[in-house]
Amino acid sequence: MDFHKLPDIDLRLLVIFDEIRKHRSLTLAAETLGVTQSAISKSLQRLRHQLGDTLFVRTQKGMESTPRAKVLEGPISDMLRTYYDRIATAPSFDPAVSD
Repeated sequence: MDFHKLPDIDLRLLVIFDEIRKHRSLTLAAETLGVTQSAISKSLQRLRHQLGDTLFVRTQKGMESTPRAKVLEGPISDMLRTYYDRIATAPSFDPAVSD
């Protein structure tokens, strides 16, 4: 793996992607994350630029995933779950087994 060819994607952008996917709304994603709709919109623009795809398009039923976004949904969800379950949580401390 070439370190210099890795994309510089902010993990928060992937969280925003996942929330838009779940809610199909920039406004509801913003409310869930406790940020402004404008911040979500700007973050989505950054992610669109970095991934080279529109990702979501506005329809009468809400934000609809593009084919590229549909392919990314599972991997992004898996990455976030792994981050929250294995990286972000500190291991529990049990003094009975600690050295």
